[in-house]
Amino acid sequence: MPRITSTIIAVLLAIAAVAAMLYTAKHDTGRGVVSGPQRLLQPSDLPIDEIDRITITRGGAAAAASLVYQRTGPNWNQVEPFAHPMDPYSIRQMAVAARELTVVDRIPPTALGSDQSLSTLQLSPAAGEITYQWPGGSLTLELGRRSVAGRAYLRRKGEDAVCIVNQKLHERVLDMNPAEWRDRTIFLHAGADSSRIGWQQGDVKMSLERDGRRWKMTDPLETRVDQNNLDAYLQALGRATVTDYILDIKDPAELANFGLAKPVGVLTITTTPQVPGAGSAPSPTTQAAPITERLLVGSPITTASKDRFGMIEGRPVVVRLSEPVIGALFRQAEDLAAATGAGVKPADVKSIVIRQTSIAGVAAVAAPASQPSELSLERDLDRWRSPSHGNLEVNAAMVQELLDQLCTLQAPNVQFKTFPRELELATVTLYGFDGKALDTVRIAQEKTSPSTALENGDNVLRVFPQGLKLRLTAGDFGL
Repeated sequence: MPRITSTIIAVLLAIAAVAAMLYTAKHDTGRGVVSGPQRLLQPSDLPIDEIDRITITRGGAAAAASLVYQRTGPNWNQVEPFAHPMDPYSIRQMAVAARELTVVDRIPPTALGSDQSLSTLQLSPAAGEITYQWPGGSLTLELGRRSVAGRAYLRRKGEDAVCIVNQKLHERVLDMNPAEWRDRTIFLHAGADSSRIGWQQGDVKMSLERDGRRWKMTDPLETRVDQNNLDAYLQALGRATVTDYILDIKDPAELANFGLAKPVGVLTITTTPQVPGAGSAPSPTTQAAPITERLLVGSPITTASKDRFGMIEGRPVVVRLSEPVIGALFRQAEDLAAATGAGVKPADVKSIVIRQTSIAGVAAVAAPASQPSELSLERDLDRWRSPSHGNLEVNAAMVQELLDQLCTLQAPNVQFKTFPRELELATVTLYGFDGKALDTVRIAQEKTSPSTALENGDNVLRVFPQGLKLRLTAGDFGL
């Protein structure tokens, strides 16, 4: 019996409490009532995809300079206090976080408690403000004090009511390091449209230039480049990112502390972007003004680390560059030089002339006096003949093998050295279908260890091991 009585009493008390809440809600005109969490903003209040400018102020209007972000097309950039490219996703989350705010309670100023005021709630002045702007509209949210249970005070500028919301926007706007929103990409424009690449480390230089679709190396020597390796290098340039942000520079004198006043390495890339032609109808692309991006590399982070301080010119920010990134960006010239003996395609060759030379004044290849000093080979549709030997037919597979060795085979070792004239064995000149010389390859062979070096006038040796056997005499072709 006592247990039943206590149960009835508990039920009656609960009913009374609910009735009191309903009465208060009906008659309390000083405080707004929110029936369950509601969204603070509707899509029309904040059109996320139309926003093109965001301004953040921390610590009130009298605090340090505001952070201002501007959108151009799909790209976001910080424009104040200094220019810096931003990560579009991170900036977009500023608006997404606002749209996802839920209102737990809404308090008119007249309903604030005796110990509460806009000042104590850090809304006058506000702990921080964020302003969103878009064509034809804007919205400013004033962020106040954080409270318990993951809640915080917020006010929509221009309205009197104070809202209690979740802390998601407060955490992003007031707590996060703005450097985390920056784009970590080092070279924003490096890629297919780049036209010049150059780096310098002390007295060592490397330069690459593009003429139309073809690239060539101009420093330390003028020579051909390996297109596959170059493509991989361009991709590495476009992917390279900084590891961390160290310090925003306010005084240029600070650069000396990081070895950046006199950098140990400088990498420069010039890119001429292709932009669509004017008009609504499809039109050919045109070239925009060239864009130059430059990376400065300073001193090591610590004596035990190979990571280094760095700075991207135009961004007053000291960054951390990892050892793998530095190695990928400052490639050795030998890694990018073409490793084939000749710079032509076998299918473009109409005829071949092989001239025997001498080694240290001694005939390189002994030949009967009745034999000509040159061996000429000429393509005749699918056949090859030798004009120098009575136009006799030559085994086409043998000629194709020679062309592949000269034009396609990649040397495992590329050296920037003067061609050893004293070891010269022969020269091979390749002619096109117009009768003009396409390329001439000089061939040298070591006496002691018979490795073979090919060179075509650029003082870059493509060195092959002993196993390479070149057909250079009439006898080699069965003549």
